[in-house]
Amino acid sequence: MFRFNFSRFIYKVTKLSLLLGILYIYASTSKIGSFNYTNLETLGEHDINSVNLVIAHPDDEVMFFAPSLINLNEQIRDPSTVFNIICFSNGGADGLGNVREQELSDSIAMLLPTRNTSIVVLDFKDGMKEKWDVKEMIAKLRNIVPKLGHNVLLTFDGKGVSGHLNHIACYRAALGYYNEFKSKQKLTVLSLQSYSKNIVKKYSSYIWELIKLLYSSWVPSRLGNVLPKRGSNVARKITIFSTYPQYVLSLAAMLNAHKTQVVWFRYGWWFFSRLVFVNDLDVISS
Repeated sequence: MFRFNFSRFIYKVTKLSLLLGILYIYASTSKIGSFNYTNLETLGEHDINSVNLVIAHPDDEVMFFAPSLINLNEQIRDPSTVFNIICFSNGGADGLGNVREQELSDSIAMLLPTRNTSIVVLDFKDGMKEKWDVKEMIAKLRNIVPKLGHNVLLTFDGKGVSGHLNHIACYRAALGYYNEFKSKQKLTVLSLQSYSKNIVKKYSSYIWELIKLLYSSWVPSRLGNVLPKRGSNVARKITIFSTYPQYVLSLAAMLNAHKTQVVWFRYGWWFFSRLVFVNDLDVISS
């Protein structure tokens, strides 16, 4: 009886997974693109001078920020807008720092093949228990982030993915830089929600966002657009949802560029994690 019930359960889960996969591919043809465009246009993508990804380790860019990087790259049409990848360590805790630096470069080349990019890898010590000097990190950002035009800083939130101290330090450095220069230049900080208190959402893959998207397209909303208008200094939130082809590109970058990091449990992350499909970003803009 147990084996029979278990088999039926697996059969139903497989059918449901196939159905959701078909719906995801269907939504990728137009609905997800329109959804992303509507959200990202609130940033004023036409006047962005630079996008500055502030991360702790090589592979953070693809494990967590691929939806944002790919969609910002597609939406920002101005070829002069530079994407600065600022990685505060080379991930050398296992003695593979030089290899991982090259992997980061290869990954960015796949994710942003036609974009003008700059990659800066700094020498902060990698480690789950390492506490980085935030003031020193801010000083590094002063030398990298452009001072003219509208500049975007994309980084982790104040909780960090899985509470990683290095992620939290990146957020504090980006926020510290914002507070120092917000009165002198146009700045926007995008911080990635880590779902530290919502483990179900963190590992819900694309399912929850797909259901919301399809529901909103089939059942007209009466709430209207709840995002503040451009120029508002009030923190707001935007969501970026990778299409199926964008997800495949992200996975390909992980598998082909970050070969030292492809271990068995990573496959579970790439199937179940919401972060490889969806980025929920808190927005603070001067």
